[in-house]
Amino acid sequence: MIDLPSKSLTRVIDLGETCAPHGVMMDASGALWSSGELANAVFVIDPASAEVQRVDVGNTAHWLAISHKTGKAFVSVKTDFIVVVDVARRAVIDRIKVPELTEGLAISPDGDTLYVCAQTAAEFYVIDAHTHALRQTVAIEGSNAAKPQMRRVRVSPDNRHVVVALHQDNRAAIYAVDGAEPIASFATGKGPMGFGFAPDGRHAYLCCHDDAVVIEFELASGKTTRTFATDAGCEFIVAYH
Repeated sequence: MIDLPSKSLTRVIDLGETCAPHGVMMDASGALWSSGELANAVFVIDPASAEVQRVDVGNTAHWLAISHKTGKAFVSVKTDFIVVVDVARRAVIDRIKVPELTEGLAISPDGDTLYVCAQTAAEFYVIDAHTHALRQTVAIEGSNAAKPQMRRVRVSPDNRHVVVALHQDNRAAIYAVDGAEPIASFATGKGPMGFGFAPDGRHAYLCCHDDAVVIEFELASGKTTRTFATDAGCEFIVAYH
């Protein structure tokens, strides 16, 4: 836990085992959820008491996304299904079958739609977060379908744009939420990974892990407007108003 005004480390919460924690998300109650890649589980943490509850998901838990609207956590487990956990009950309630092995995933701001990127195909899936039905399979513009790779996805806070990073292709793609229509596919720095969004609603940021830079680009066109350097291995960025 980091104090933002002083930029200082204030506390460390021990999860009790070597679990390689990855994606972290807060649920509506304020509990912190973390995937545990080496533990085949997700962990639910009370930030006040540091109490930790483990939820076994049966496979390598890498990323997770929480829909406050449906009260569900969706966990990618590097296989051809997504694990669904009931947030209140802290129990697995479903496994959503998808066509390919997957990794990157994101929930829409309204909590209604889950987006999941394939790792073994150049496509992403649009899934109903309520019914778990696969609504649409979308081809990823500019991605090498023959190259298995990490593909990450995020949705802009205004729920207008879906952005996808293609880690080995050194590219990114932008889609309109409405119909998942393609807007742009563009070259990036090496090893593109995590996205963030500017408060103006017109720009987004993308961490280029292998180049140690962040690029700012226009959501309407994919045009790079500036870059700035980071330390080595930048992976994820969050932008605030």
